[in-house]
Amino acid sequence: VIGLPEINTSYTRKPFDTIRLEYIDAYSGGYGPPVLISRTQTFQPVKTIKEAVYDKLSKANKVKVTSLFLLDDFKKIKKKETLFLSCQGVFGYPRQSQAYMDNFVSALNVDLSLLSVDRSDLVADKSWYKAWLKNAPKAYWDPRMSGHYHEQHQSFEYFLEKYKPD
Repeated sequence: VIGLPEINTSYTRKPFDTIRLEYIDAYSGGYGPPVLISRTQTFQPVKTIKEAVYDKLSKANKVKVTSLFLLDDFKKIKKKETLFLSCQGVFGYPRQSQAYMDNFVSALNVDLSLLSVDRSDLVADKSWYKAWLKNAPKAYWDPRMSGHYHEQHQSFEYFLEKYKPD
C-alpha cells in the first residue's frame, strides 16, 4: 500500500533575503506509513519503505512511503468490504516546540480478486514470515510484535460516518 507523495512530504519555507538563515525555524513534518483498518482489525505492515520521488507538478523531491503486508492478512476480508487507509502525521516548528497532529484517512472498497497470486512463486504469508524472522537481519525490528502501531480500528465507526464511501 503506497501513500501518496503529496501526503508524505516534508515542507521547508524559503528564507527572505533580510532574514539570516540561522534564525529560520522551517515548518516541517510528514506522514508516517500507511496502515489499513477494517471494522475488527488494524493491519500491521511487516516493512515500511521510504523513497524520494520527483513530483513534476511541484518540481520538487518528495517522500513516498510504502507499507508491505502479508497476503493472508486479508483472508478474513469480505468481498467489497470497506477498509480505511490511514496515515498519521506530525507538522510544526521544531525549534519553537510547536507541532500539530494530522490524520489522512481515505475509504477503500477492496476487490479481493486483485490479490490473486500465481502459487508457483514464493508467497509472503504468515508461515513464510515466521520462517523469515528466524534468519532476519539483526537490524530488522518486527513492527507486528513490538506494538509500534496502535489499534486504529477502534476508530472505524467514526471514519465510516465521517468518510462515507461511495
